Amino acid sequence: MSDKQDRLARENSYVLTAVQALLGRIDPSVEAVALRFEGDRLYLRFWAHGDPSVAATDGAETIGEMEGLYGPDLPQIDVEVRPGSPSEDAQEWAGRFLYWAKTPDSAEYETDE
Repeated sequence: MSDKQDRLARENSYVLTAVQALLGRIDPSVEAVALRFEGDRLYLRFWAHGDPSVAATDGAETIGEMEGLYGPDLPQIDVEVRPGSPSEDAQEWAGRFLYWAKTPDSAEYETDE
């Protein structure tokens, strides 16, 4: 396996572990969550409305869960909380989006009304 393939396999593993760690943990004030693997670190980014400490708590709990699920080989994780919604160019720099809230304004949001 090439270095690039090995790195992609590791990144995929971190993404799956993060998704599993986030299950049932995302506060309604959180609009989006992304994970980026860069160098020897992971960057877990939350976009939230309201009190940023709520998303920061979600981030800390997610890291704890990821450490338990992944074990000692998990790289250092930095959590960043940004106010509001991701910018239009966020997919270029934020990493892989793991969660994006559906809102009544989004095209994917459907009701039975």
